[in-house]
Amino acid sequence: MYKFSTNTIVNSINWPGFANVPTANEGGESIEDHKRFWVDLTDTENPIFRVARHFKFPKKNVVAIYKRKYSKPQLFEVQFDMNAVIDRMKEEEQTSGVGRIVLYIGLSGSENSYYANASSYKGKPFIVEFKIKKDATAADVAKEAVKNANRHQQLIFDYKLVNIKADGDKVVMTGTDEYQVVRQALLQYYDEDAYTYDCCAQFGAFDTEDKGVIVTQGKAGFGTFRQMIKDLRLPTAANTNWTAIAQDDRPIPGGYYNEYVIKLCVNRGILGSDAVGEITKSLTNHVFYVLDSECGGVTEEWEKALSEAGLSDVLVVVDKDEDDVTLTEEEIDETYDDPEAVQEAEKKAHGSKTTNTGEDTDDEPDSTSTDTGSDDTGSDDTGSETTGD
Repeated sequence: MYKFSTNTIVNSINWPGFANVPTANEGGESIEDHKRFWVDLTDTENPIFRVARHFKFPKKNVVAIYKRKYSKPQLFEVQFDMNAVIDRMKEEEQTSGVGRIVLYIGLSGSENSYYANASSYKGKPFIVEFKIKKDATAADVAKEAVKNANRHQQLIFDYKLVNIKADGDKVVMTGTDEYQVVRQALLQYYDEDAYTYDCCAQFGAFDTEDKGVIVTQGKAGFGTFRQMIKDLRLPTAANTNWTAIAQDDRPIPGGYYNEYVIKLCVNRGILGSDAVGEITKSLTNHVFYVLDSECGGVTEEWEKALSEAGLSDVLVVVDKDEDDVTLTEEEIDETYDDPEAVQEAEKKAHGSKTTNTGEDTDDEPDSTSTDTGSDDTGSDDTGSETTGD
């Protein structure tokens, strides 16, 4: 089987690179008005969806189209309820005490050197202690903790690792980067009598509270300028310079792009090598990132053109999450010459049309409470609940 994949960005209805280019024939259609994509209806039984400087997609050869809508980045949020440490202080029958917030932040989808350390457990620790004064309310303790946390961040880091604020009885810490992942979030209270030796020597230690921490993991964006520059268009001079050769085919800062994967199956004729006269077919992937109409883009025109080309029936909207499975080479080999089988196999591989198909993820909450106070509880970068390494 002959296979390959392409990658193309579509920003506008016209092709800007044709501007100021003379037409081939005087009086003919102005080349700067040439469409970026259009539908060839010469053969009404087999319309062709065409894309400038790319390929043509006859209706009879398109076996599937998969759309994945863009998603905006979300930052993590951790809430520390100061009532937990005050209740612990009252249980110990103490008039004052010391609390501690422990936060360990890792990365997913990024290799920022700021998070490198001597351990293979790459990440940044953020630990801050605070006093619990006599008769202080939870709101008072939250303000004291925020004050100490801001001082700690200013002295230890030369950049803002997290955003910190007091919200009533809670200390709220939010991320500053979409690739940040909370690996550990603990609220602790200092117990002066935690350890006793020889019936007289006593040593204190921080005990982890069972309640008081709620972690809402963030989620990296998809179809954003940052994600596309990082994963699809490396920030080289050819892509970012003002004289870049690919100016018409690069992401726009602030734009959001929907992904369309068009699968094309074409009979290539007698090209095989295993037997005389073997017929070879190609199954190729053509990935388009189309600027969303909400950002001044052309998704509406793009899907209208797909409809005019008779391709709406094979357009499937997929959700990308942990219940997606991998399409094996055996499944591809068994189905590539059968368009309906290809669609069924691809539908299985990429999930459902509209919603998550995982049995264990449909009813999960958006946030996770660390009831046991153990580390690494929250969710991964897909936004679904998991237990970290």
